[in-house]
Amino acid sequence: RVRKHCHTRNNKAMRKILFRGRDGTGKWHEGNLIVVNVKKPVQKDVAPYKEYYIKGQAFGSVEKEVDPETIGQLVSPATEYHPEIWEGDIIEICGNDPTLAQRTVVEWHKHQAAFVVLLTNPSNGDKGYCPLSLVFLDLQGEDALAIKVIGNIHDNPELITKPFCDHAQKGITN
Repeated sequence: RVRKHCHTRNNKAMRKILFRGRDGTGKWHEGNLIVVNVKKPVQKDVAPYKEYYIKGQAFGSVEKEVDPETIGQLVSPATEYHPEIWEGDIIEICGNDPTLAQRTVVEWHKHQAAFVVLLTNPSNGDKGYCPLSLVFLDLQGEDALAIKVIGNIHDNPELITKPFCDHAQKGITN
């Protein structure tokens, strides 16, 4: 009897762990992250170094070398409310009140062991890191449509300071 590999554990779906990175030509690749420690460089005067590759999950996929500065993990798969959200994405968060809208970057926070966004408290102006999972919990119903991925810090760094878009279009994602 042949046992098929399944993506479940105890009848629960396992989450997909994917990475993306941009190669030297600017093209993005998604899949598994491979880190190679190069201990014997070709040139004798070169110290050991690491090379980073992304390999797609399809059978026969080819490894593509990527810039390590652009590597990010899939934070949240696409849902009916938002597209995929990756580490390094720039998102706008706007509930029913457009005056409370914020634009922020999704990043890994080691001390919280979570993907976070830097948010400003509207009542006192204090800034703090908030786990993205809590942001999703706070935005329910119609407000859940208020998370919009507008770019990423590698392709569109200017978006983090650019004025906000028309919030009448909230929920429309690219």
